Amino acid sequence: MAEEVVQAKTTSHPYETLVKLTATPSTGWVFSHWEGDLTGEENPSQIEINDAKNVTAVFVRDYFGISYSYEGEGTVSEVLQTGEVNAEGLYEFESTVELTAEPSEGWTFVEWSGDLQGIDNPTGDYC
Repeated sequence: MAEEVVQAKTTSHPYETLVKLTATPSTGWVFSHWEGDLTGEENPSQIEINDAKNVTAVFVRDYFGISYSYEGEGTVSEVLQTGEVNAEGLYEFESTVELTAEPSEGWTFVEWSGDLQGIDNPTGDYC
């Protein structure tokens, strides 16, 4: 699990104020959970101010899959170059994956289309 620490923010609220906190992830990150005086995975979540509170929003890298459709016959192989792959076979945001089109006998690779375009084979792709 990759983590990124950002600058802490201190805010003052009157005693017994109910504060709603919303964790908003940056691109490529997802909210995981709250730590400190607020726990759990509910987002947004509320906390009552009855003394000093320390709350941390924990974000983790998002993971994505690669899907294929074919015109003709063949397969595509994937080799992770940078980043991580999880147990479900999904790639961490900004991973680099080398894709190789492997045409079946009697077929020829022509081009990539969709989110990946070009004629280089193999080619690297970012998730």
